[in-house]
Amino acid sequence: MSAQFCSQSSDALTTFTLAEVLLFAAPGRASTGSLVSTLVMSALPLLIVGPIAGRVADRFSRQQILVRGHALRMVITLVATLSLVSLGRTIGFIVLGTLIVITRILYTARATSIPRLVRRHELVAADSTSLILSVIAGGFGALVGGLLSSVMLGLGFVVAAVGQGVAGALYRSISVDLGGGTTKQKHEVRLLLRDVLAPRTRFAVLATTSHRLLLGLCLAAIALMIDAKVGLSTAGSVVVLGCAAAGGFIGSFCAEWATEHFPRRAIASGSFLFSGMALLITAIAPHPYVSLASLGFASFLFQILRVRSDASVQANANPSVLGQIFAAYDIVYNLAFIGGGLLGVVLIKDVSFTALICSVVLAYFALALTFLMIDDGKEERRESLDVARKAHPASTEGLLPLTAP
Repeated sequence: MSAQFCSQSSDALTTFTLAEVLLFAAPGRASTGSLVSTLVMSALPLLIVGPIAGRVADRFSRQQILVRGHALRMVITLVATLSLVSLGRTIGFIVLGTLIVITRILYTARATSIPRLVRRHELVAADSTSLILSVIAGGFGALVGGLLSSVMLGLGFVVAAVGQGVAGALYRSISVDLGGGTTKQKHEVRLLLRDVLAPRTRFAVLATTSHRLLLGLCLAAIALMIDAKVGLSTAGSVVVLGCAAAGGFIGSFCAEWATEHFPRRAIASGSFLFSGMALLITAIAPHPYVSLASLGFASFLFQILRVRSDASVQANANPSVLGQIFAAYDIVYNLAFIGGGLLGVVLIKDVSFTALICSVVLAYFALALTFLMIDDGKEERRESLDVARKAHPASTEGLLPLTAP
């Protein structure tokens, strides 16, 4: 966690300083253009690097990936200081793209290392803590970036490089084997398909992806509605994204409590049901403040579902292909959000805001019923535990804690 905080706060500091140098997001830009460009820029790293990140996390030692990856980021961050000189914008964009590529690989390596550090029933707590820490680190890095830019613009790159070096040293100090470094399995494709199509993993991926798709559609529709009514331009998109992020941040705090009190099926179905009810209020009263509150609440519910699904994928995937499965899961649900946002931008031109939100509400209610009925793999796990108890009666007592979560 300390290494993650150093890494992500340094990453945010670098991004903030690069934004100051490259002057992203010209003032007064229309919300539609701002949303589309942001969504497209977010999709490219996922499509290009995502599949590679999973394979790298399985083929090489994850600890070495984290150590050497941060050493490489330290060097590249120092290279970013060249963006301050004349003709440095090209260097700045190259550095930004390279850092995005490395970040995706490091994220996958870190996420697939968590199951090696905690017990199975602690995965939800570990994942939610990691997500909370990500937001805090991002805010801290931006704050430091703002302070350093007022003193000397290039100083942020130097401090960020030092932070990346510290993160690498902290990852090196971990004494537990973080996994990875497996040789290619004889029937790897078959093993991947079997794990992806297993009821527990399939349930997690479908629930998270479908909720994320609808959330992206709502976010785009609400951003454009606010822009049309209030005329906030690019600032409108920032407000909407910030509101969704705030809901997700609070959801990370509540994910462990929800997992302890409700079964997975109830969390999945409830997240769709109550998101639909919140957005129904927006359809009835399409006011900017009401819409932002509904979006924040839906994001809150999604985050609880997402943390629960992350833990489910981490716990049930075969360790030898965990990196590839988790990377594929991450790609699918994030692309669903991007696709939902682009779909919202397109549909809002021909469909009224109320009609579009009502359609999303109906989809949420239908999916709430669907995930209440489809197989979530609970029976399969119960049967496997029963078989284990019959085969090893003396070990029944040792298996009982596994059923508690």
